[in-house]
Amino acid sequence: MYEPITARVWHFCLNDYISTTNHYDMVPDTYDEHAMTHYNKGEALASLDEYVAAADSYDKALAIQPELLDALHGRGKVMHALERYDDAIRDYDRILETNPDDIDAHLGKSRAHVRQDNLLAAVHCLDKILKIDSNHQDALYYKGMILARSGIYEDALDCFDAALKAGRNDPTTHNGRGNALLGLNRYHDAIDCYNTALSLDSNFAFAEYNRNAALAFQKLHAIQREQKRPV
Repeated sequence: MYEPITARVWHFCLNDYISTTNHYDMVPDTYDEHAMTHYNKGEALASLDEYVAAADSYDKALAIQPELLDALHGRGKVMHALERYDDAIRDYDRILETNPDDIDAHLGKSRAHVRQDNLLAAVHCLDKILKIDSNHQDALYYKGMILARSGIYEDALDCFDAALKAGRNDPTTHNGRGNALLGLNRYHDAIDCYNTALSLDSNFAFAEYNRNAALAFQKLHAIQREQKRPV
């Protein structure tokens, strides 16, 4: 028997996404014309990692209400999960046509560009976020990661420092900062960053690996320096 909308919302709030999708499957045909019915089902399916089915629900919602921004956001995320990055970017662009200051759309678009190895376009998206909010922690962090990956270590370090100052005091930021310092051959400082990351998350395998690499480079550098000393 079909239950009221309040029951479906309650299941969703309890993270009971399977019950939520079951309720939406039982919605009478008279509700099928409601965009939010399909959008909410898409959200529940996406939470279950049922990305193809979620995309279908978002498609139905957008067929009824083409400018439903939440559905465009949802579909953009599942397109990314399905590695359909061009489709994700198209959805984020549609959002930005309506709301040029939508930070989540700029961030989602940036991530899609990174997956396509279009790092310049990704940084361009992040710079747009930073024009809206110069202290946006995630934008600063992701820009730092891209710059470090591109070998622009000094600028990357500035981004990580700004992210930390803005409050992003988490293991990944300290690990990223360590990578930038390692690229600058500042081994001692890099090791300190990796140690900080591991103090926040002792199971952070990337920080452990990077710390071991930094220790090895530090040892090698010391040997090379000793060999160059005059006898």
